[in-house]
Amino acid sequence: MEYKFRTLNADEIDCRIATISQKGLSLLLYKDARVDQNILDETVGCMNWMRHHSRDNANCVVSIWDNEKKQWIEKEDTGTESFTEKEKGLASDSFKRACFNWGIGRELYSAPFIWISSEDANIKQGGNGKFQCFDKFVVEQILYDEKRNIVALSIKNATQKKRVFLMDVTGVLKDIQRDWQTDKFIISVVINEKISQEMIDKIKDCKLSIILKRFRKKRSLDANGLLWHCLGEIAKSMNPPVDKWDVYLDMLKSYGKFTYICVKPNMVEAMKKQWRECEVVGDIDINGKEAVQMLCYFGSSTYDTKEFSVLLDGVISEMAEMGLETPASQDIQRALEQWEKMHEKVV
Repeated sequence: MEYKFRTLNADEIDCRIATISQKGLSLLLYKDARVDQNILDETVGCMNWMRHHSRDNANCVVSIWDNEKKQWIEKEDTGTESFTEKEKGLASDSFKRACFNWGIGRELYSAPFIWISSEDANIKQGGNGKFQCFDKFVVEQILYDEKRNIVALSIKNATQKKRVFLMDVTGVLKDIQRDWQTDKFIISVVINEKISQEMIDKIKDCKLSIILKRFRKKRSLDANGLLWHCLGEIAKSMNPPVDKWDVYLDMLKSYGKFTYICVKPNMVEAMKKQWRECEVVGDIDINGKEAVQMLCYFGSSTYDTKEFSVLLDGVISEMAEMGLETPASQDIQRALEQWEKMHEKVV
């Protein structure tokens, strides 16, 4: 027996702040445990599934009764603690992850990079120096293709009552007719993305918000190529335009990996030639001998996948803040996967 769990509705998806700075914030889409419970109840029946935990709630097993095989089918995963109510949060997280294994909410992994500018969010700096935002963000609309990938998404700042993010579908305008009785236009559009029948049924005969604009084709690039494409777009948009190498060095300072090195005064210039980017911090005394402390930044070619991801996310957030078109989430994910494979080969 095979169960097909439906995709999540807009009101079943929550938005969580992933990163935040003075310039803006990025959001992640997630579900809570009640959504999993509701979907399990409506799909398999409340008497046909169960859960149990082990390792002090770190692991959760979700079991579903297979009436054809006459046995319970189990899927298991582990979770992480939350900042509040650690034990309860750990149990809830492991349960949600186990439900991901069953396919519930797995479509959220196809979400795009969601950047909200500081103009669209009330960002303040707290007493500890960290930036905070207490605005509530909600998913207005979401559409999936036949493979359950997200193809359209709009997010609203409910606190400020305005739309702050839009990811739309692509297509070709085929025909425009005018209804002379109602004086309204009837527009025929062929959509490239294969929107699922489930989604079509949800929006049929509903009032829609429609935006038509010329499509701009995006290039498919490898990890390093994607990074330099983004750097180039930032460089061209500067007034006056700057060299993308200068942008790269600035990004290394903001999002890159660095170390402190102490050298002899006569070795400062040699260090500047050796490192991608470095700067003098100041003179120091080491065991009675004069030295110069330098802040040195590693080039991105030395980064592992996590370090490269931090750098790329930082560059993309800068693009979003400048109003530039950011790469598609699929291109970002493909680039990181390619970078990870390349790094594994090097190791």
